[in-house]
Amino acid sequence: MQAAPTALISSAQDRVAWVDYAKGVCILLVVMFHTVNHYEEAVGATGWMRWIVDFSKPFRMPDFFLISGLFLSRTINANLLTYFDKKVVHFAYFYLLWLALTLLVTDHDTLTANPVEFLKLYGWNILQPTGVLWFAHMLAVFYVITRLVRRLPKWSVLLVAAALQIAHQALWIDTPSFAINRLMDYYVFFFLGHAISGLVFDVADRAKARPWTTVSVLAGWGVCNYLLTQQQMHHLPVYGLFMASRARLR
Repeated sequence: MQAAPTALISSAQDRVAWVDYAKGVCILLVVMFHTVNHYEEAVGATGWMRWIVDFSKPFRMPDFFLISGLFLSRTINANLLTYFDKKVVHFAYFYLLWLALTLLVTDHDTLTANPVEFLKLYGWNILQPTGVLWFAHMLAVFYVITRLVRRLPKWSVLLVAAALQIAHQALWIDTPSFAINRLMDYYVFFFLGHAISGLVFDVADRAKARPWTTVSVLAGWGVCNYLLTQQQMHHLPVYGLFMASRARLR
């Protein structure tokens, strides 16, 4: 059996810096996305940050989910209670807490006028996480699904997940459920992070050893991504799957 990458082993004691940086960049891009959209809607004009939002659209959420799956191999075979506590309760608690706080701010009038309707709204947002915190909800779902399919061949899970992603992007399959649609859009990236974590850490080690080559590859990818997003080609099913994955592997 091939030895695990050094970075993967040592990260049990120390955090991997580039993973934290990458996840932080993804989160900043998501915040920028919501901020720019709300600002432009309020002023009725397009700001200079719009091009950054458009540029990051193909990869900001796919990369976030791929990174989230990188360390899953440490706990995927742990006993059920430990796994559920670390991977599901963690995100469920975060989502339920912040959902309550968010609704208290945005729907305070509903709470005071009709508490039952407020509770219905809260419950509906648990089933259909359409707010800005939907990613935390979906992470909990992804961890549950991956636990259930952990004994299946990884290539078969990837093929099914990729097929669903392409089918939804092409609008061959669409549902009225926000959660199911996001599952089809992003589970392939989460599982990909889990399935090829060793390769990702190996590529990262090589990239650090060859900084100028890495910068050149990233620049080339950036130019291609910019040109294709300007042509609205990031909506094409296979392109979205391919370019988002390439962005992280670089």
